[in-house]
Amino acid sequence: MLSFSPGAITALRAGARPAFLERVRRRLVATFPHFLPCFPDEVQARITGHMLERAAGWGLTHQASLWAFCELMVSVTPNFDEEPAIHARLSQLRDELDGSLAELGRTMPPHVRRSAQRSGSRMPLFVPHRLVAAPAPDRVAAAIVTALHDRAEAAAAPAAAARAVAEADRLGLTQDDAPLVVAACQSFWSPAFTRLHWAEALWREPWSAAERVELLRFRLAAAHRRFV
Repeated sequence: MLSFSPGAITALRAGARPAFLERVRRRLVATFPHFLPCFPDEVQARITGHMLERAAGWGLTHQASLWAFCELMVSVTPNFDEEPAIHARLSQLRDELDGSLAELGRTMPPHVRRSAQRSGSRMPLFVPHRLVAAPAPDRVAAAIVTALHDRAEAAAAPAAAARAVAEADRLGLTQDDAPLVVAACQSFWSPAFTRLHWAEALWREPWSAAERVELLRFRLAAAHRRFV
């Protein structure tokens, strides 16, 4: 019987990872064309790597379960695993997640899915998993480098992040990824984008903070084809 030492298995997995990451990237592009195709291949690979790192953080090793986790990050919300009911279930099944994650996704109750989406954040797509508990400015800076990779803000990400965090706070946008959306608005329109006619109207209407962030996202996607 052919057998491998633990060190050899680790080396084999490390060697296979780039090819698997590329397969996942291509599958994400084909399955969710509104998402990764907004970015060049290099950035697509970086985002895919962030997704796989988050999946691996739950101890997932099977390719099918890693893909299922990535699929849930797009079809539900990137931080779906932080929803209390989902987190509890993942924790309960941690030792057998490789064999049960796909089924967990298929049987997720609609009300749990909706709750996860209401508190959703896209930051896990743009921030390395090692920064999951980092201070907000550091996480926003990392997200800017990826999400705004081709904009001037990416070259001065800490300063851009500080401005965006302060402006999001001033605007009452408290969601985890609101500063990234604000940073994108400041980049594509101007630091004073809230004075633009369409933005002033956005704040005159009785939208909630979450609704305003989503409307800003829609505007960025429609006007600049930017997914944030």
